[in-house]
Amino acid sequence: MNPGISVHPDSKSLGEATRDRLLGPVVAVSGGSTYEALFPLWAAGRLPATMFIPVDERRVGLSEPGSNWAVAIRLLLDPAGLSRQALHWSPTAVHLENLVRGLVPAEDGRIPSIPQVWLGMGDDGHTASLFPGGAELQDTRSLALETTAPKAPHPRATLGLGALRNAGDLVVVVTGSGKAPVLRRVLDGDRSLPLTLVLEGRESTIFVDEACARAAGL
Repeated sequence: MNPGISVHPDSKSLGEATRDRLLGPVVAVSGGSTYEALFPLWAAGRLPATMFIPVDERRVGLSEPGSNWAVAIRLLLDPAGLSRQALHWSPTAVHLENLVRGLVPAEDGRIPSIPQVWLGMGDDGHTASLFPGGAELQDTRSLALETTAPKAPHPRATLGLGALRNAGDLVVVVTGSGKAPVLRRVLDGDRSLPLTLVLEGRESTIFVDEACARAAGL
């Protein structure tokens, strides 16, 4: 296992443990069922002075089904009194890059280091909107790019591999026993999986719930 990866099985509420880990001033958050469950728990506590931004997004409008950012607005930003952040985003790679560069200073030509990035993992080992076998996995220079998912809605905008690797603090949350075999492959260094490539060669933290920890032998 990559010696820089620290795995934290759920010894207390996963909501509490992850909320305690939140840092400012800029935090990029993922979507999906894991974060849909965590956001209300985060919003119920005291949040640090933070600007939340998306890690990735399906290229649909906020009023359309499938929008990760609409879920973040409804379950995190609005309940936490951060509604003013809701409309700083539109689902294109250009807008995501401009958003990050406007919030995180960087030297010309350098990828900004987002202070904290929260990722999940799909059943196929994808993370953000970086998918197994995708050409985007060869691109370590783009801050943001557009990708195509194997499942609808297909068009996505996402932070690139280089941006994720360059995060100041990188945190992954994986839940459910069904993802344990793929997580085991990530921890064993299977480079066919996008999450493995993101974590490679850097320090990171993985939170897992009790079911996933037990099934993965953690």
